[in-house]
Amino acid sequence: MQVNTQYARYAVPNNAGMSVQYNGACLDLQTSEIIVQAKNFQVRKSENDAAHINDLAADIGAYGLQKPIIVSIDHNGNALLQSGHHRFAACRDILKWETVPCYSLSFKSEQARLEFLQHENNHRPSKPHTKEDAVHFLDRLKEIGTFKGLDEDARKQVATQYLKKYYKQFSHGNTINSIYGRWKNSNGEGNTREYRGQKGKNTRTDFAAIHGFNNVAPSTYCLVNNCWFVSTNTGNALKNVATINFYNDAPKGAKNPQIVVFTNTGAKTHDAISLQRDKFIEEMKKVNSRNPTYPVKKIVFLPDLLDDLECLVVEL
Repeated sequence: MQVNTQYARYAVPNNAGMSVQYNGACLDLQTSEIIVQAKNFQVRKSENDAAHINDLAADIGAYGLQKPIIVSIDHNGNALLQSGHHRFAACRDILKWETVPCYSLSFKSEQARLEFLQHENNHRPSKPHTKEDAVHFLDRLKEIGTFKGLDEDARKQVATQYLKKYYKQFSHGNTINSIYGRWKNSNGEGNTREYRGQKGKNTRTDFAAIHGFNNVAPSTYCLVNNCWFVSTNTGNALKNVATINFYNDAPKGAKNPQIVVFTNTGAKTHDAISLQRDKFIEEMKKVNSRNPTYPVKKIVFLPDLLDDLECLVVEL
C-alpha cells in the first residue's frame, strides 16, 4: 500500500451533515485484495454494463484514471469497494492493472454510506440512474430502518424527500409518485387494480371529457373534434376501428375524418403495460399503412395502475 501523489488529497464535497470520515491521501491498493460486495450492498439495481466498462477502459488507457475509486476498510482490514465499480472492472479485468488508486473512507452509519454513494454515483460521466435504481434505493432505506415506525403519510413524505434530493431528473410531474407506487408494488403493498377515475366514474369516460369528448358515445362520430371516437380496451379497439372503416359513414360535410382511440391495456405491471402499449401502437400503424377510409389519428392510453395518474398521448 503506497501513497499515490498523482492525485490531490480527498475532500468530501457538498455533504454537510453527513457522517463520513476519510484519510485524504490517495493509496495504490492491490486489485486482487479489493472485495466487490453483493449487489444489494449498492444503491444501483442494475449489474455492471459491459459496454460502459469497455468505453471506460479505452478512455483510461488513453488518458489515465481521472477519478480514483473509493473503498472502506472493515474491522478485519479488508478493502470493500464502495464507489467506482465500472472503473474498477475496467482497470482490473481489461487493463489488467495490479494496483489501482483508491481513497479510503469510513462511515459512522449505513444511512451516511447510502447518502454518500448517491452523491458519488451522480457525478459525470457516471452511468445515469434509472427509475429501477430509485426503487432499489428505497428498498435499501427500508432495510436500514429509515421508515421504521412511520405511518403511510409520513413514510411517503420522507421517501419523496429522498427521491427529490437524489433523483432530481425524475422530480417533475407525477414521476416521483409513480416511483413510490412502484416501490410499494414491489413490496406487495401497492394496489395494482385498474384506475377507475374519481368518485367511481369509469376511467375512459372521465378522461375522455378532459380531452374534449364529453358525453360522446363510443364508436360514434364527434362533430366537435371532427373524428370517430373509439373507447375500449386494446383487445377490442382494433375490432372497433375495423368496424368503423367497413360499415360506418362520416356525417356529410366532415373534413378528412379520422379516428381517436381511448384505451387501456389491462396489464398489471409497468413492464407489461409498456409492452402492450408498444404492441398496440404497431398494430395501429399497420392499420394506417393500408390507407383506410378513416385512419387512426391519435391514441390516448389511460392509466392502468393506481399510481399512474396521467394519460399517455401518442400521435400517429
